[in-house]
Amino acid sequence: MSSRTVLTSSRSRGRLVNTRTRRDADASHYFAIETRLELKARLAKLQPALRRLLVQAKLAWLRCSLDAPAAAQLVQLGEELTSALAQAFAMASGTETAPLAEYQALVTRVECELVTFQNLVADVATGNFQSPEEDEEEDEEEDEGEDDEEEEDESPSEEEEEQESEEEVTYPRHPQRFDLPSMATYCQQVAPPYSSYLSTTKGRKP
Repeated sequence: MSSRTVLTSSRSRGRLVNTRTRRDADASHYFAIETRLELKARLAKLQPALRRLLVQAKLAWLRCSLDAPAAAQLVQLGEELTSALAQAFAMASGTETAPLAEYQALVTRVECELVTFQNLVADVATGNFQSPEEDEEEDEEEDEGEDDEEEEDESPSEEEEEQESEEEVTYPRHPQRFDLPSMATYCQQVAPPYSSYLSTTKGRKP
């Protein structure tokens, strides 16, 4: 094999590798463009919801003027959502750049935080907001109630205690059954009646 043939075959292999590399680069570039367009469309869908949310947030803010925990929660979640939205829209417009994976994660985060803030605004506006402390207290009360129910279920009933307290005592030729905690039953079965006691005492009088 001549040197010219070797050079030709190596050049052809190099061309094939370069062609595949260009194709892969073109495919990844096309995928990145399509993904960025999709993310931009997802952000555009949020804009009508943001307009409605702005009005609802103003009403909720007026409602929570005397509720410090609700106001603090609105401010905290609102600032986090605003910061994420500003960064996402900057990436969508090309003002800021970031890796595609980071851009995708940011858009997903914006969508989740928007839903959370919408639920919070609705709860505050309708008076159904509960602070995390109140939720913890309710959970503790529910746990205590469940513990009390379990203790009641585990504790024996009065009938079971009475049945356990009744023991059958058997003597030779005199089977007896006594209710040990009950003195009335004991006196009826063992002690003489009070009338016989009176008759005995009357007979002894001088």
